[in-house]
Amino acid sequence: LSAEMPTPVSLLLVSAVVMILTLWFSNKARYVTKTEINLARSGEGEERFPPNFISRYIVTLFLRVLNTVNAMLPWGIRNKVSQRFARPGISPLQNTAAFDKVRASVNLMVASILIAVATSMQLPLSTTYVTFMVAMGTALADRAWGAGSAVYRVAGVLNVIGGWIFTAFCAFIAAATLACLIHLGGVVVMVLFLIITTMVLVKHNRGFFQTIRK
Repeated sequence: LSAEMPTPVSLLLVSAVVMILTLWFSNKARYVTKTEINLARSGEGEERFPPNFISRYIVTLFLRVLNTVNAMLPWGIRNKVSQRFARPGISPLQNTAAFDKVRASVNLMVASILIAVATSMQLPLSTTYVTFMVAMGTALADRAWGAGSAVYRVAGVLNVIGGWIFTAFCAFIAAATLACLIHLGGVVVMVLFLIITTMVLVKHNRGFFQTIRK
């Protein structure tokens, strides 16, 4: 481990193909993508995450700041800025995309640049987290969050970020505990954990697919 271990290009290509196929065919990957797109979509619709007092407080605070800034700006500047966000009339019954190609291009470009720069600097990062936060930032800048949907979207962002932090803490504690038990118990504990892990994965995937079908 003290020496440099170069990775063969063939393994990187195989890993890339596996990741692409997983994103294309995996129901779990589609479920994660659906959550991100729903939080970043333009317009109203069915919201997945219920609002909480933190999201209401954040939205109320920023609405007050927005009203203060609007009161300080001349009417001409406010009108010119509002015209840049004007959208053509679209029927609510029409099946439209969650966002336009401009925002999709910005999401792809900014997320790719951040991931590439962080990787070149040898910084550990979650590509899912980077892509999610870029999508939320462009949605906020594109006025995709209205006054009625903002509390739901902010609650969704807080739930996702809180889930990542909580799972990271749980992974830290679980990894330390399992390492100690395996060190003390040896092969017997390893076989026992392998059986338990297999049972948990089978049960979890069965419950997940039943939820997706519903």
